[in-house]
Amino acid sequence: GITLRPYICYAPRWATGGGWNRPPKDYQDWYDFCYKLAEELKIHSNIASYEIWNEQDGELWFDGTIDEFKELLKQGSTAIRAADPDKELLLGGFTQPADYFLLEIVNSGYSQYYDILPIHCYVETWTPPRDKIENYLKGTDYAWFVDHNRTMGDNQPIWVNEIGYSTMGR
Repeated sequence: GITLRPYICYAPRWATGGGWNRPPKDYQDWYDFCYKLAEELKIHSNIASYEIWNEQDGELWFDGTIDEFKELLKQGSTAIRAADPDKELLLGGFTQPADYFLLEIVNSGYSQYYDILPIHCYVETWTPPRDKIENYLKGTDYAWFVDHNRTMGDNQPIWVNEIGYSTMGR
């Protein structure tokens, strides 16, 4: 009875030619992997979607260029839609709403490769006490993000698909 929304990312060094957070060396291998995964898992009705990568706009979680990410998104999305066209596709979650990464994706026409635009909302110990989780999506940064999604993208829904708060230090 649990709905699953897995994300697909990270790979062994032999597949990336570098670290765990690098894009694949061979995009045909990536396509084949995503296709086979979606094909095998489509028998499970509790899998509602796939998210392509995770926090690609942060240097820690994606050590590649925007162009490499766009190709990774395109190949992964195309493969999953070919294997299981009924599944929703999420772009990898963003670490912050105002981001050059989204602008490059939508300006290049790559918003066609995802159905949902997720962001991650973390108010941590290093943020000022006035910055409550309730205020995270308010203000000019969020308005910019929504506007670019609506006017240049395909007006996909925006989800907060990760949320958390650290109690360390306060």
